[in-house]
Amino acid sequence: MKVLGIDPGAGGAGAYLEGRDLVQVWDMPTVTTATGKRRIDAPALAAIVRKLPRIDQAIIELVGPMPRDGSAGSFWFGKSAGLAEGVLAGLGVPVITVPPQVWKRRLDVPANKDGARARATTLFGDIGEQFWPLKKHDGRAEAALIALWGYMDVVAGKW
Repeated sequence: MKVLGIDPGAGGAGAYLEGRDLVQVWDMPTVTTATGKRRIDAPALAAIVRKLPRIDQAIIELVGPMPRDGSAGSFWFGKSAGLAEGVLAGLGVPVITVPPQVWKRRLDVPANKDGARARATTLFGDIGEQFWPLKKHDGRAEAALIALWGYMDVVAGKW
């Protein structure tokens, strides 16, 4: 089964699994607005997804408002998730969303970003380290973990 995991947002990423094997990981493609803000580049995301082999299921992290981000930040974060979901739906990819608390609890992922990278390396082994070598690559690790949760809980339906 082939699963796509998406950690939405301008600092997010995508990960593609074939079974439990991590095949590809990428940073969310972005464009910079006239005001200097990074936003998801929907056409570029669509181009990435089109190049992937068949996708049986896509899993997108269900985002909610973050009080520390303020109303404008929360709006754009939600819009990013919606853009990712819309791109996938437009390409005919089945999509489900999962709250971070659900996939993190199931995979025993600590709340901090370094913890996500460490846990992803434990679950994916040496191959994972090449995909998220830097602290700023936490979105890559989270996308891979979201995809793994999707494979284990949704697609294969077992642990």
